[in-house]
Parts: sequence; C-alpha cells; structure tokens
Amino acid sequence: MKLAPEQYETFHIPVHQIWADSTWNSRRGISEAHIDALAEDIDRRQLMHPIQVQPIEEVQGAPPGFKYRLVSGFCRLLAFKKLGREEIPANLRIGLTDREAKMLNWSENKKRKDLNILEEAVFVDSMFAPYRTVSSIAEELEESENWVRIRRKLLLMPELVQQAAASGRLTESDLRLIFNSQNPEEKAKEIMALAKSPHKRRLTDPKHPRTKAEIRALMTKLLAEGFSPHLIRLLGWVLRDIGDVSLEESLNWLRDRKGWLK
Repeated sequence: MKLAPEQYETFHIPVHQIWADSTWNSRRGISEAHIDALAEDIDRRQLMHPIQVQPIEEVQGAPPGFKYRLVSGFCRLLAFKKLGREEIPANLRIGLTDREAKMLNWSENKKRKDLNILEEAVFVDSMFAPYRTVSSIAEELEESENWVRIRRKLLLMPELVQQAAASGRLTESDLRLIFNSQNPEEKAKEIMALAKSPHKRRLTDPKHPRTKAEIRALMTKLLAEGFSPHLIRLLGWVLRDIGDVSLEESLNWLRDRKGWLK
C-alpha cells in the first residue's frame, strides 16, 4: 500500500492538542516501567524520532477539543506527559486514510519490534477481511504466508493459548504443535510444563530468545520486589529503552556501592 507522502518538517505541537486513541494503536499493554525508562532517556538525550500525527479534521468520529490524531509514537507521547512537557516534536501527515494511518502505525511498531504475536494477530484480523487470501495479506505486509497463517489460527485458539503466546511462553514452533492437537489448551499446558522441567528447560536455546514482553514483565516484577532501578536499567538497555549514557550512569552508581558485586 502506498502511503501519503510525509511532511518531513518537524513541528512542536502542544501535547494537549493530540488525541491518542489507545484502542487504535497496534501495540497493547504498555507498562509503566517502560514509560519511566523511556522518559528518563528522553530527558537526558532528547527525542530521537518525532511522533507522527494527522489533522483531526481528516478523522471521522474524533472527539472535540483536539487538533491532531496520534498516528504513531504512543510511548513517546506518554513519556512526554510523564515529564510534564507541554510540546512534542511531530511530523504532520496529511491526506492519510484511516487504513493508511493504521498501516503506518503498524509499520513503525514492526520496525521497532514492539509487538507480540497476539498483537500482530489482532492487527491482521482488524485490517483484512476473512475472504482475503493468505498470499495477498502476506504480500501487503511483506511477511511470509506461514507468518500470516499462524496469526490467523492463533485467534481461533483458547484464551490460555493466546495469552501464553503473547507473553512468549509459547513459541511459533510450539503453536504449530498446538494447532494440530485435538485439545489445544491441554497441549499448551503440557508444553509449558515441559519447559519448566530442569532437564528440558530451553533457557539457553538460541532458537527461543526471550521476548521483549517477557523481559519487561521481569523488570516490573523486580521493581515491585524492591530491586534497585539502577540494576533493572541493565534490562532496559538490552531492550533499547534507555541509551548508553543512562546505562553508564547506572553502572557507575552500582560500582560505587560494590555490595552487589562478588
């Protein structure tokens, strides 16, 4: 799909003039810990990539009181609000249809690898009619046909399977086995139980890397348990939520208190 040309000039737009419809965003379940880390990084390094907005008059059903709809950059906008900033750098996209705007949102989230498999499946379901062929969807999204099939089938699975896939506890290889089983939910439980076995654990298997969702869930858990935010920022750096400067400051803080070192 050819998108409308981008207005590359960056404007500083008042935050309160931007309508951010979270139900419209491809990404779901943005954690507070992620926004905190992003806000800290923006505060130190400034915003590296402007958000994308479109004029509100081009949006049907928009609530009153806004001048723009947010197309992409939900986390960045939330981080600016967290910092109490009144304006945010933005590129104005003019002439986008609703579908083109959603495709732009999808494209940016995909490029940043911010979506889990269930979010991808929901996007495919919302954007493509049931009669669309797998090959045509794959071509438009620039993905493989197998990629599309797995996500379409995932939405037909029980809630337990969907949520386990979203959290990264089930891989795409696991899902193929589950799809072919007579009792998908029981098969999923069996696979997850096997993964917890000390003799079968896949923790070091490079074919099954930890997902961003898993790492962010761990960050939230460690914060709740009282672990130092400076230590948890190591995980934030792995996710590219914080930059090198912020990481080095945390490392220096930890080095000065050598009790965490052996």
